[in-house]
Amino acid sequence: MANEEQSAQLSTDQEIDLSALTGIRVLVAEDNEYNRIVVNDTLLNLVSDITIDQAENGRIALEKLRGSEYDIILMDINMPEMSGLEATRKIREEFEAPLKDIPVIALSA
Repeated sequence: MANEEQSAQLSTDQEIDLSALTGIRVLVAEDNEYNRIVVNDTLLNLVSDITIDQAENGRIALEKLRGSEYDIILMDINMPEMSGLEATRKIREEFEAPLKDIPVIALSA
């Protein structure tokens, strides 16, 4: 009986407070244009006053990180020229704080 009650609780719609993300600056590194559009539209619909920058591969993501400030990076794992794994490794090893400590969330279609 407890499992049924837990399932019922999990299936109800719950609103998540995303106000803490207001004003966030996001770098989306994704080689697939359609996936970039989906991520962009989703973020714009969920978060107020968000700034989104896009990179088509890991190399471009590193260039953008050197020239701009971001609060978080959404990084595709598999990209041409430089994968998200390699780009993240370079961020952690070659950048100085606070850039080397920026949260990176891996994406994969």
